[in-house]
This record gives sequence, structure tokens and C-alpha cells, in this order.
Amino acid sequence: MFALLVVACNSCLVSAFIASPPPHFKNHFEISKAQRRYARTTQAERDLVTYQKKIRECKSFRQLKRLQERGARKYDGPNVSFYWSQVARFIKKGPQSDRIKRNPVHLKPIADKTIKYKDVITAPEHLAAIAHAIGKISFYTNTTIYESEKVWEVLENNILEAAKTAGSFSTRQSAIIVWALAKLGRKSDAILAAMEAQLLSNIDDINAQGVGNVVWASAKLGYSSPKLFDALSSQATAKLETFNSHELANVKWGFEKLGHSAPALIDTITTQIESKKGETLNIQNRKRAAAAEAAILAQKDEGIYMPWKKD
Repeated sequence: MFALLVVACNSCLVSAFIASPPPHFKNHFEISKAQRRYARTTQAERDLVTYQKKIRECKSFRQLKRLQERGARKYDGPNVSFYWSQVARFIKKGPQSDRIKRNPVHLKPIADKTIKYKDVITAPEHLAAIAHAIGKISFYTNTTIYESEKVWEVLENNILEAAKTAGSFSTRQSAIIVWALAKLGRKSDAILAAMEAQLLSNIDDINAQGVGNVVWASAKLGYSSPKLFDALSSQATAKLETFNSHELANVKWGFEKLGHSAPALIDTITTQIESKKGETLNIQNRKRAAAAEAAILAQKDEGIYMPWKKD
């Protein structure tokens, strides 16, 4: 009888311990959960994640190139977008832009892999990442990438194929692709129409940066769509408090350049820009803001106003 009582008490204690373990045992249980999640992945998936981490840990363009040349070939396809993104980071942060500008052939290995693995690079997030990276690289180097036309042919074909499914691209990914086209000065009506359809399918998810990028890029490329701009106008009006000065200036400039009528929105944006004058703007948007201010004051005073000169 005594033995049965002891067993029953021990069973209750064990149950209570599992339900509410002491603080010094909690980490053990959390680690066990992580280990179980890890065990559910395949070795190939774990190797892929490890290789992607190595790409992100590269500290120079030379290290990245060496890793690409010596890395496991079976992982090249899924990692193409990671290579492009890492190159874009190097060019933005360091003196690599002059090197690429002088000799774009430095990007040949990555461009060749993009063309070679065109049947593998089909995920919307990878396509958007590559487009974004190429847009940044071309912007910072002020030149086209190696095999630009062939690489963009791969991207355009795969983007159009992926866009056949409604909602396959998030609003962020769609905005990035449109932004990249504008940065490169490539007007592809097919891609712009496809990204418009993707944006309209989940327009409520778009944020301030997305609205600013899409409006700016559309205006830059001369792509006017009343349906898209009406939707963007509604989103901008509803989320205007989340916009910074840069995004406000992009929206105002884009609507005015394309001549899309949204007087209430433009008036509100003008007021918001006035209230956010203390925020930092980049050079391009400072010029736009100054031009907009000059136009307003010129209409009032019927004279010439130069905001860069003091009274």
C-alpha cells in the first residue's frame, strides 16, 4: 500500500514538473523543441541554409567570387538571388562600384549562373530580389550589368510566368520590380501590366514605401493607369500618417507628372510636407520639394521664386 502511494505521489510530481518546469529547466525544453524542428528538415535543406549563410558572411566581392567558384555546384541555382543581393551590398558600401564600372565582366560568373539556372529561378521572392539588386548595382555604377539583355530576358519571362497566378507576388515584391525597371529605364508594358494586376489583387497590403515606389516608377516610365492610381490614391489617403517626406514627395511628383487628378490628396500631401520639413530628404527629392514650393509661391506672387536664395 505504501509503495502504491509513493508511485502515485511521484507521478503527480512529474506531471506538475512537465506542466510548469522550474526556470532553470525552461531552456532545456525550448532547445528540445528547436531540435525537433531541425530534425524535421532534410540534410539538403540544412546544407542550403548553411551555404546561404556563408554568402551573407562574405566581407568582400573577392570572397564572394571565391565562394562561388569553389562552392557546391548543386546549390548554385537556389542561391543566385543571394549572390546578386550580396554584390549590391558591397557596391553600396564600398569602392567596388568603380571596379564594376571599369570592367562589368566582374559580374560574369553571376550573370552566367542566372542564365544557366533560368528554370530554377522561378520563386517571386527570388525574382524580386534579383531585380532589386540589379537596379541598385546599375544605379551605383551608372552602367549596365554584364549580359544585361540576356539576364533581363530570363527575369522578364519568369516574372510573367509567375504572375499568371493572382496574388503570387506580394505588394512589396511587385513594387520592387516596378522600381527596378524605372531605375534601369526599361519600360516593359507586359511586366508593368502584370505587376499592376498583382498589386490590385492585394492592394490593402501595400505600405507607404510601396505606394511611393510604384507612383514614382510609373511616372518615371510614363506608365499611366487610372485604375491603379485610383487604388493607390485611396491607400495613400488612408495611410498618409505613415508616409515620410521622401515618400510624400514621390507620390506628389508622380501624380502631377502623369496628370492624374487627385486634388484632395495633393493638397493634403502639400500640408504634410510642410509639417515634415525638418526630416531629411535625399538630393533628388529636395529638388522636387523646392520646385513644388517655387511653383506654389510663383502662383501666389506671380513672380519668380528661388528657394535656394535668401531674402
